[in-house]
Amino acid sequence: MKKRKKLIYLLSLLPGLGHFYLGLMNRGLQFMLLFCGTIFLTNIIESMGFFIPVIVFYSYFDALQFHNNYRVGADLQDAPLINNRLIRVNKSMVGWVLIAFGCLSVLENASNYLMIRYQINFDYDIFKNVLISAVFVVIGIKLLRGKSKEEI
Repeated sequence: MKKRKKLIYLLSLLPGLGHFYLGLMNRGLQFMLLFCGTIFLTNIIESMGFFIPVIVFYSYFDALQFHNNYRVGADLQDAPLINNRLIRVNKSMVGWVLIAFGCLSVLENASNYLMIRYQINFDYDIFKNVLISAVFVVIGIKLLRGKSKEEI
């Protein structure tokens, strides 16, 4: 079955759908999870919203590139966007990134906490954001303290 280019243009507006249409399920799922995860994190860390257009455009052009390869008859490899081996080897880097996101979230929410500190009502949103930030920091610290596979 021939894949139509107009449909690729349309489906690629939502990260991952164009890849699904081309049969690249692993890559499409990773783009979709990255996009939805970034939207979720934007609710906690507002500055994460910067990455949403980057993900959308990268996914869009990646799907178009795969479609061009498909048209010329090249074999499409469903290579993962993020390699699991890369995460295992660079465990300390992932840990530092999680700690940075957690600290950034705490700093962004600290001003909100200080503004409502003198109110009697408990603000669940700020508590939730601080809790998720703390989870990021704890996971990052655990990754940094654990031994990598290269050390064993």
